[in-house]
Amino acid sequence: MYVLDTSVIAYTNTDCLLKSIGCGNAFVPYHVALELISRVGAAQDDEEFRGAAGRALRASKFKILDDPFRVLNEAGVTRADPSRKKERLMMEQALSLLEQSRDRVDFFSRNLIFDDGISMPCSYLANFRQMSVETHKIEYLRMLEKISRVLNLDPNQNKNHVINQDIISGIISGFAWSAQKKNLDKENSFDYCILYFGFIVMSLIDYANKREKGQNPFCLSLVDPNDAEDAFNILNLSISSGRIFVTRDKKIIRRVSSFVMLLRENIHVPLVFKEKLQECEFVISQNEFIGKQL
Repeated sequence: MYVLDTSVIAYTNTDCLLKSIGCGNAFVPYHVALELISRVGAAQDDEEFRGAAGRALRASKFKILDDPFRVLNEAGVTRADPSRKKERLMMEQALSLLEQSRDRVDFFSRNLIFDDGISMPCSYLANFRQMSVETHKIEYLRMLEKISRVLNLDPNQNKNHVINQDIISGIISGFAWSAQKKNLDKENSFDYCILYFGFIVMSLIDYANKREKGQNPFCLSLVDPNDAEDAFNILNLSISSGRIFVTRDKKIIRRVSSFVMLLRENIHVPLVFKEKLQECEFVISQNEFIGKQL
């Protein structure tokens, strides 16, 4: 099963996408759909609107995955309650209204209506994405700072940091300790979140290697604004899900594939996941995806 990045939906041949829809083997992450519909709301002219609407409607033909934070909550991996059910309903309604609209003026003249009777103009969608992910982005940045302290990278090794098995083992031990402390399911925590935290650790190493030797390895100004939503999309990939993330972003491919390669060799990986790790792919390029559809 394939999970498609924003750029793949925007730039993959329509026939190839239609074939994937027909096979029922490709999905769109919640945060990708959120990004695409928000761009429609932010369109400043007819040309921009037509482009954004076309990409959003492409995405609407696929099954849109549940918000991964809701999935984590339901799986007992987190005690947080980020249900955001209203936002999911807003997105689905907006896509339906978009499909019915003749043009930009028609779409922006329509209103989103919720079960509680509240009505919002479709132009509100311009702020939709930012408001929806802002809280999680703040939490993501806090997590980056916390994990950077745990990693305790040597400032004198800046530009030369690499991930190693000691770091991988530390991440796995951290999962077990955190799950036990919070009375959460250890196996579910590992299954749903190990690739997400691996992406974060690989990101922190990238940031440290941009710093001069002797400087603090972590600096907020170096954080790529897109990394938070990239990480949220990786949350759709549990070890046992059989899902493969498809992207044009070489950075994402490198971070995930490098982490998985080391994870496969680590002796502390729970036995129940070892076979899946060995036999499964977790991220591929757009070209690889197209080749598999031909």
